[in-house]
Amino acid sequence: MKVALVLFSTFLFVQFSFSQSISNQVVFKVRKKPVGVIVKEANIPASFLVVEEPATFQRGDLSNFNTWVMQHVKYPPFAVENEIEGKVYIQFVVNETGKVDEVKVLRSVDPSLDAEAVRVISSSPLWTPPRQGGKKVKQLFTLPVIFKLQE
Repeated sequence: MKVALVLFSTFLFVQFSFSQSISNQVVFKVRKKPVGVIVKEANIPASFLVVEEPATFQRGDLSNFNTWVMQHVKYPPFAVENEIEGKVYIQFVVNETGKVDEVKVLRSVDPSLDAEAVRVISSSPLWTPPRQGGKKVKQLFTLPVIFKLQE
């Protein structure tokens, strides 16, 4: 009986000591309010790649816009003199009002060709806005503008 009491006392002592050492080693500090954290809900509408009713340019599809771009591009004199050719990939958005917006170069050839492609696409007339679920939305397009010198 004495042996059982000693073992039980030893067990309690070890358990108490072990639990005390664990709780003394781990310290949690919790603030009631986070400092310097501001959470705002973003109100930026996403641009769609595919929509129920795509944006149209002058009552046609993207090929009408390609034709319009070809008619309005002017080959930069610097690029002609230095025989610079290539495809400039332009990304743009047709927004809810039908305006071309957020024009940027995805793949560059030369700064003079890039600037001309951005200029022409940015000067586009209004499009018929795209619709998704009956609401006007933004639609994202990528267009290669090919600059080729004639021989």
